[in-house]
Amino acid sequence: MRRCTGPALALMLLVVGCADPGASTAALDPEAVAAGRDTYLSNGCANCHGEDGSGRGALGAGFDPPPRDYRDPAAYQAGSDIDAIARTVAEGLPAPGGGMPAFRHLSEERRRDLAMFIVSLQHPDSAVVEVRDPWIGEVIPGMDSTGGWMTIYNAGPADAIVAVEVSGAHEAKLHRSMDVDGMMRMEQLERLELPAEGTVELAPGGLHLMLERLSTQYSDGEVATVTLFLESRTAVRFEAPVRRRDGAR
Repeated sequence: MRRCTGPALALMLLVVGCADPGASTAALDPEAVAAGRDTYLSNGCANCHGEDGSGRGALGAGFDPPPRDYRDPAAYQAGSDIDAIARTVAEGLPAPGGGMPAFRHLSEERRRDLAMFIVSLQHPDSAVVEVRDPWIGEVIPGMDSTGGWMTIYNAGPADAIVAVEVSGAHEAKLHRSMDVDGMMRMEQLERLELPAEGTVELAPGGLHLMLERLSTQYSDGEVATVTLFLESRTAVRFEAPVRRRDGAR
């Protein structure tokens, strides 16, 4: 049995909500999570699912369907709790719709450690942060970037946006436009604070998402999928329509 003391004991108190309604929460043993990460890397899981569990590993681009995004509990085909993941690791997933081989050579303990690491990657949907009226600006011809705007309401305790992903953009960052000596300048933000029971406005001329290295030319009427990753290890997932920049909404 693993024993945790000091900082490890504090980490063990981290609680991650399982995706299935009514599922129990699981306290994550940090030593098991670390052992599971070693197994994840040594058995090539990151080649398909990426080191961050995003499903964007080097070998995953050509897969149909693509590898699961382990950060989204709703994306799991056979359950997202520790027991279900350990069972899937042992049995694999048949194609079509799966295509993951069985890892029967792993001991039961290593499968559970691996499952615990995968659960640690999850960002369940936030129950308290809501996005209202999101939109993305239509790309100006000849440009390879655009912006995104929305209103964010946090009904819970203080939190922060720490990462952003938008379909069709290789880079999505938080920016703030500022008037410096009569010149508009942009500042990249590493995080965006969400005050408790407060509202944050992302609007043209101020806070916004900066979308760059586009793989699609966002046109009026299209829709992009956006994920805001929060410091609370939850996420907000939503669709944002593309609109003209002339103010026609």
